[in-house]
Amino acid sequence: MLSQWCRLWESAAALANLLEMTMKKIAICGVSHRAIRLLREMDEETKCRCDLVGLFDVDETRFKALFEVLPEYADVPTYLGQETFTSMLEQSSPDLVWVVSRDNCHADYAIAALARDIDVFVEKPMTASAAEAARVIVAEKSSEGRVYVGYNYRYMGENVKLKELLKNNAVGAVTAVEFQSYMEEN
Repeated sequence: MLSQWCRLWESAAALANLLEMTMKKIAICGVSHRAIRLLREMDEETKCRCDLVGLFDVDETRFKALFEVLPEYADVPTYLGQETFTSMLEQSSPDLVWVVSRDNCHADYAIAALARDIDVFVEKPMTASAAEAARVIVAEKSSEGRVYVGYNYRYMGENVKLKELLKNNAVGAVTAVEFQSYMEEN
């Protein structure tokens, strides 16, 4: 999925500048299914020149699931438990933190990274409330780090294929579209 993120990042001028660096050290906050999709393609995408320097989650079973599917990442430092997030930021010194944790945690993780002048790429929604979004914006204004919000659904393989089919009129005239998304609750 990193190649999909690169396409998204390259479409925005500000993020394209981030990719000009020779190496981008990334820490992942939330070892979710979205993070696993990202990691599956990380090594295949040379354009982004990323180095994974830390993995954070509050649930040990997520690390087990990740390493079962992608054992090559077992050597990446892991940080388990709420209190270890700042340790990950300090010890791994990432250039960017990719936040794919539970939505109600996005603001706190983004603000902690911004307090250390680290760029943050937050999976949508940026926060769980308007008040939290305001806190993130205030934190960004006093930081050298920047906040970017991603929406990965439009770059998932099945959605890219669907767009191609629609564009080529493979299914005829489209009169209505319904999209439903189901979020992890645990």
